[in-house]
Amino acid sequence: MPTCPECGAEGVPIVYGMPGSELIAEEEAGRVVLGGCVIEEEGPTWACKGPDQHCWVPEVGSMQVADLLHEALRIGDDRGLTQIRGRHLPDGLMAGLVRQTHEYALAHAAADTRDGWLVYREGIEPWWRKAGDLTDHECARIFHLRTDVVKQLAEQGLAYRRHPRSTLLYVRRTAA
Repeated sequence: MPTCPECGAEGVPIVYGMPGSELIAEEEAGRVVLGGCVIEEEGPTWACKGPDQHCWVPEVGSMQVADLLHEALRIGDDRGLTQIRGRHLPDGLMAGLVRQTHEYALAHAAADTRDGWLVYREGIEPWWRKAGDLTDHECARIFHLRTDVVKQLAEQGLAYRRHPRSTLLYVRRTAA
């Protein structure tokens, strides 16, 4: 979880919309802060547990992949989405997922192929699942988000898949 940029206290997500009994219980347990019924596109997404309860939007560049994934899931929850796509996320959040996925794949890729590409064999899903401690249900909700990340990497000339269903991801450090 992100920490408060003002006081360093632990942060909890701010959830907007009409709360049900489960969400009220989550707030009482200190796991979320209720942000009101009006969903603000540019409103703060995190609040600290400190006495002043500072609110902020985290700087995506400083977030780890687990935080990025949980933020994507939170946005999906706030919007009532069962499937989360790149188009549902703020540009900075999507860019952070693309960048970190590329860096991870490069760091864990095998030797060069004849055409200069590195082969990342493990697949994005197992890494995201482990890094974010995601459930099967959460992984299913971001299935298309992984596809969107690979698509953006391909558009940048940094990755490709030989077959859309393959877990093999061919990556390179810079676009040709």
